[in-house]
Amino acid sequence: MSTAVPGFLRTGWPWLVLPAAVFLAYSPALWNGWVWDDQALVLRDPLIRSWRLIPNAFGHFLFLDAHGSDFYRPVQRCSFLVDYALGGFEPRLFHATSVLIHTLAALALWRLGRRIARVLRASARAEVAAAWAALAWALHPLHTSAVTYVSGRADPLAALWAFLALNAMGASLQGGVGRKAIPMAGAALCFLLAALSKELGLAALGVAGLLLVLVQPPRGETLRWAGLLVVVLATYIGLRAGAERIPPPPDAPATWTERPALALAAAGEYAGLIAFPATLRMERGQERTSEGDETRFVPPSAAQLVGGIAATALAAALLLRARQRAVRLALGAALLCYLPVSNLLTLNATLAEHWLYQPLAWGLLAAAWAIVPRLRLEGFGNHVAIGALGIWIALLAARTFVRQGDWRDQRTFLVRTIAAGGSSARMWINLASLEAAANPAAAEAHFRRALALAPGQRFAVAGLARLRMDQGKFAEARQLLNSLVADEWFRGNALALRARLAVLSGSGDELEAMQRAVFHAPSHWPYRKVLFQILVARGQTLEAARALRDFLREEGFRAESWAQYSELVASIDPALSAAAMQRAGELDVHFGKSAPTREHLSSPARTREDSNLKPSDP
Repeated sequence: MSTAVPGFLRTGWPWLVLPAAVFLAYSPALWNGWVWDDQALVLRDPLIRSWRLIPNAFGHFLFLDAHGSDFYRPVQRCSFLVDYALGGFEPRLFHATSVLIHTLAALALWRLGRRIARVLRASARAEVAAAWAALAWALHPLHTSAVTYVSGRADPLAALWAFLALNAMGASLQGGVGRKAIPMAGAALCFLLAALSKELGLAALGVAGLLLVLVQPPRGETLRWAGLLVVVLATYIGLRAGAERIPPPPDAPATWTERPALALAAAGEYAGLIAFPATLRMERGQERTSEGDETRFVPPSAAQLVGGIAATALAAALLLRARQRAVRLALGAALLCYLPVSNLLTLNATLAEHWLYQPLAWGLLAAAWAIVPRLRLEGFGNHVAIGALGIWIALLAARTFVRQGDWRDQRTFLVRTIAAGGSSARMWINLASLEAAANPAAAEAHFRRALALAPGQRFAVAGLARLRMDQGKFAEARQLLNSLVADEWFRGNALALRARLAVLSGSGDELEAMQRAVFHAPSHWPYRKVLFQILVARGQTLEAARALRDFLREEGFRAESWAQYSELVASIDPALSAAAMQRAGELDVHFGKSAPTREHLSSPARTREDSNLKPSDP
């Protein structure tokens, strides 16, 4: 692009173009509903209901009343808290916030590109290149699983804070004496917020170290920055270590001999999606097969391996041949952000489009800085280059606009994901759970399909057991549940289902089964709630009230728990009942006004415990 273009059109146009383009591309998302993990992270999370619960948000990992995770993301939870405070469970507000955060992240990326170009003394064309890179990144359809999907908000949040932190760091390194303290303090806060938004936000600390190496500030300033980064990391580790965590489902990791092939397959697939994002889906990855007690990954195809080798060789060549410091920084940052999700480390999946949210930002900056300043096109050639770039970005925007419809509601999301190639056990189990109430035959077929893909899958077996209970086939349901009780991690869920079986079949002791379920999952409120209801039905209201009082002493942050306690003691102590109900109102700013409904969940079957699969986002 010629630098002869003057004024605002050359340097300031992203302030208008970026927000407008992002809004147009993502505007259909404002009419979407809730999908997948939104149930656990938004509709069922008690810690987003009141400002009073912000300290509690930092004291717990995600998926509090679900099936556990390794995800410590209190800033994401607090962002949901703000949305809930403003509008309850109105999905349009949550979607609008996610689009806004993505827009701000795109603007922060552009400003960061300009800042780095100046700090590292790149050419003026590098600043223009940063604007085009930010525009392409903001509109790339790979990001729909991070922006359109409410539960994917951790990626835009982590990127926004990371870009702001590095902007502040660049300002400090660029500024003169007396202008360092405020940018350093702001950078420290933003680095911490990035890490507390998503674990990948920690990569910003590595990028900061790389920036120090390339800029080479005075030794004293380098030591101050190094000390600040260590303090940020220590603070994050301290907060994370002190938070309550429910272990996630055990999983068989890839072996060290499998990981290189998986890494190459991922690199090849990602490279293709970046250049030509035609087939997009939330559920993608290398499938596993089970042979007896042994689980293995299906070997990557020859095309995946060839693509991965080519993509890796190209990235290595660019890194080795890069002469400009800005290009080396961007390539190094892309590598730092990508390595944790490259399959060289063990995660809960092998491929995920939203994992590229930060790596792609740096990769596009590197490509723009490596290519644009080298172009010496004038006249017609210059117009052709700009036109080709504009067409590619327009196609990205159009694909992003169309992709919004894939997230319209839970059923649409599942059906289109499967149709696009995401035919995994998790997708079929979720679809079966939607069908269970209205179409049991279809639900059973889906559960069977899931078991064919993943033999012995806990949630598929539990789903079949529920269907058998509803059909009155209690012996078969009991046999299925017996196989699940032996699974230590799933035992609480299996015992809760046994209690339901006892009620439906008129045999067994439902109270004993629920007591055992609570024993194996003491922090799981839905099990406790059913247990108290059983006690009340048996005339043991006082015992239920005492048990619930003891539970509230340990975990008194659920408004629903206080409301149930108020009901239990209403006839015993009206004053205590009123106080408990007041406490419920304090812990939920929309108490009694915005409870999750069947419409929120897209289907009555979505409220089933067995429909809540293990966390999908690594």
